[in-house]
Amino acid sequence: MTEDGLWGLTVLHKPRYDITYEVYVYNNQYLAALLPPKTANIKLKNYPQLFKLHQDAEDGIVLLFKEEDLEQVADIIKIKRRKRLSRKQFLALKPYQYSKNPTG
Repeated sequence: MTEDGLWGLTVLHKPRYDITYEVYVYNNQYLAALLPPKTANIKLKNYPQLFKLHQDAEDGIVLLFKEEDLEQVADIIKIKRRKRLSRKQFLALKPYQYSKNPTG
């Protein structure tokens, strides 16, 4: 997490079918992970307490997980934590800024 409370999230899966696999804000409570189908099905089967199926397509599956579980999920779905966000990334994420502290 950066000083301003933002994560720079990149999923370590190579793009396929012109799709970039990523993690993004779904709503105030959940984050979404777009993953390759095989990977997503394995994670859903092995960690049903963490993931909820949101969308299932031939070229990618979207799993939802609670924001509070981000630390645990990061290791499971191989999230690369970027130490620094580019200015463009920072400005794109600014409206969704959140912190680990529910009051902050």
